[in-house]
Amino acid sequence: MIRDNPELLILDVRPAEEYSSPAGHLSGAQSAPLAKLDESWAKLELSDEDTVLLYSGDGGRDQREAAVYLIDRGQRFVVQIDGGLEGWLDAGFPVVAEDPLSPTRTQP
Repeated sequence: MIRDNPELLILDVRPAEEYSSPAGHLSGAQSAPLAKLDESWAKLELSDEDTVLLYSGDGGRDQREAAVYLIDRGQRFVVQIDGGLEGWLDAGFPVVAEDPLSPTRTQP
């Protein structure tokens, strides 16, 4: 999905400090913490036809709350990463890491 749609909006709903932590984030993801999702959402110019991919740390409550928030505001296509960032990493996919000593987690 990400590879085939370079314009895809990817939202990381974890707290901002986690987005910029050594654990990393998906390449191209925007930090949109759940606690500030109202502010982030107001700045985005999306149609209800645009797809939004979102994730949290573990794919739990915060991720589900963010998905409901977007759907309640008319976003028709909201996709969640199963297991959040943890699931992404467990599947062997790369992230952009702030820690240069984490080459296995850094986007090539």
